[in-house]
Amino acid sequence: MTFDETLAIVQNLYADEPGVSGWIQRQRPKICPFHELLPLVPVNSRVLDVGCGSGLWAGLLAVTNQAAFIHGFDASQKAIDVARRMQSRLPKEQQETLFFEYRSVTDGLPDEQFDVVTMIDVLHHIPPKHQEKAVLDVWSRVRQGGLFLYKDMASKPFWCGMMNRLHDLASAKEWIHYCPINRVENAVNLEGGNLEKSASCRMLWYQHEWRVFVKNKQ
Repeated sequence: MTFDETLAIVQNLYADEPGVSGWIQRQRPKICPFHELLPLVPVNSRVLDVGCGSGLWAGLLAVTNQAAFIHGFDASQKAIDVARRMQSRLPKEQQETLFFEYRSVTDGLPDEQFDVVTMIDVLHHIPPKHQEKAVLDVWSRVRQGGLFLYKDMASKPFWCGMMNRLHDLASAKEWIHYCPINRVENAVNLEGGNLEKSASCRMLWYQHEWRVFVKNKQ
């Protein structure tokens, strides 16, 4: 999947979404490497998308037939409303591969386990003292032999990290907290995870880093 192909899909997914929310979703592939992340999800996987926001990542997985089923949840009801409107515009067979739900932070995670669990640009919104527990809670939802795809913004180089902080301060009225990537790696490794892929890239002034972990079969 190329950048241009990914951008075209997203532009179509949110073509009818009005206002600022639609505009933001249509711009996201220009600053986030979804085209790099899509091939990391095995075809026909059952996916849990943690903090799915307005459903962009889940929608991409559905439209490209990369996943057989995607369960996305978020603590923002407004974001879930946007995701459900996007879902309603898809062909029926693609609609049926998606399930979006609002879950508050106190609701925790869905009980079942999945082939792939994704956590994309979520951890920097969580207070530092809760970040490691959040990673391990997400990891617990990966089935044996399954994958955990973790992606977040990087704090270095400093100017990139600051630009992203200002972005979130303006858009979400929030001062974000970066989690060092080695903390994520160490936490998952201690729970039996094997690091399968490590990568990073910059899009405009946004620096991204991602990891794919495999949960060992017992």
